Parts: sequence; structure tokens; C-alpha cells
Amino acid sequence: MRLIHKLILIGLLLALGLVLHLQQGLASAWYLYAAALLLVLSHLLMGNVGQAWSALQKGDQARARKLLGEVWQPEWLLPAHRGRYYLTAGLLALHQKDLEEGRRLLERALEIGALPELDKAVALLNLAHVQMVQGQKEVAARLLDDAERHAGKTGPVLHQIRKARAMLSQNG
Repeated sequence: MRLIHKLILIGLLLALGLVLHLQQGLASAWYLYAAALLLVLSHLLMGNVGQAWSALQKGDQARARKLLGEVWQPEWLLPAHRGRYYLTAGLLALHQKDLEEGRRLLERALEIGALPELDKAVALLNLAHVQMVQGQKEVAARLLDDAERHAGKTGPVLHQIRKARAMLSQNG
């Protein structure tokens, strides 16, 4: 749910709660206040990170960037959502060719430690790419080894890791 829709719904719940509270008392309105509070907490703790990640996977970088921009404070997000936030932001920075910012954000995502294994592999693969571009071939090779451990047995991420390893071998 987009932030504007959440805010409208929160406002409606609070307004209806206030009307009921004034007419019939708190016993009739408390659940509306609670629902508004839950919506606020859900945005503070989870944000739109899942939607931003999904948009990025579909190739819609503009939408992903906009959704991440709706997160008020990334540090308030739950660890899993915070890790995914920094992963998504890091990948967006790399798409913008901002290697240093992308590296910093991807490292932050890994520091949080709450990413699923495949997301760790994606972060490590992209960090290896940054190191390859910067000429740090040994560091890139170690990162690719780590990425392969997290990637599992099959899938497109493992294929990309093998492609990166082949490029590293050709250029090394």
C-alpha cells in the first residue's frame, strides 16, 4: 500500500474514531485508534521495502526508488526489512553507476545480517562486480566464493556468479 493511501486511511480511522469517541465514548472507538496505530507502526517497521524490491526485480527502477523514498527512517525498520532496504538502495545506486555509494549500501545490508541466503548472494555478487571494476581481483574472487556459498545449488544468481568468475579469469 502506498504511503499516501496509508495516510488517508489513518486519517479516516482517526476521524471516525474521534466521532465515535465523542458520541459514544472510548469503548466504541478504541479499535479504530488501534487500527490507525497499527498502520503507522507497520509503515515505521516495514515501510514499502517489499514493494520496492518487487519493482526492482521487474526492472522498474523509478518506482523502486520512489517507494524507498517513502521510508521515513531506514534505521527504524525491522532488521530483515532494513537489510532488504539497503540491498535495494545499493542495487539502485549501482544501476546509476555510483559504485562507491552502491558498495557502501550493499556492505551495510550485509552488516545487518538479516538477509535471506539468496539476497546475501546477490549483494556479494554485486560487491564482487564493484571490486572487479576497481581492479581488486583477489577481493572480487573471495566475494564470489562467498556469494556461491549463499546462492544454493541452481538458479540465475549462481549462473551470474559463474559468469563473473569466468570474466575474472579472462581478465586476470
